[in-house]
Amino acid sequence: MKINGVEIGPGALLSNADLSGQDLTGADLTGARLDGARLRGCILSGADLRKADFSGADLSGAIVGGSNLSQAGLRGALLRGSDLTGSILAQADLQGADLAGANLLGVNLDRCRLSGANFQGAVLLEAYLGEADFSDCKMNGAILADEPGN
Repeated sequence: MKINGVEIGPGALLSNADLSGQDLTGADLTGARLDGARLRGCILSGADLRKADFSGADLSGAIVGGSNLSQAGLRGALLRGSDLTGSILAQADLQGADLAGANLLGVNLDRCRLSGANFQGAVLLEAYLGEADFSDCKMNGAILADEPGN
């Protein structure tokens, strides 16, 4: 698959690329380098993003639901307002990532490195937290469990 003349696939070298608003539904970007990339509003639903490097990337408002981000590098990534519903982030590195207002309904965060991440206003209902490291995270306004009576 090519977008703007750039090959999109496993192991792709997309550092600092601007893929904002692109529809990459179901794409296989296993092991791809997307560090510093701009993916604002990008659709990555059902994508295979295992071991991909999104360090410092901007995925604000991206739709990433149902994707596999196992062992992905998202250190310092911007995921503000993104929809990660049902995604697998097991063993991913999200240290210092900004997930403010993100929808993390039903995600798998088992053994994630999350220290210093911003989860303010994020929804983590039905999320599997396993052995995730939430040390020094900002959690103000995050929704972790159903409110009584709902």
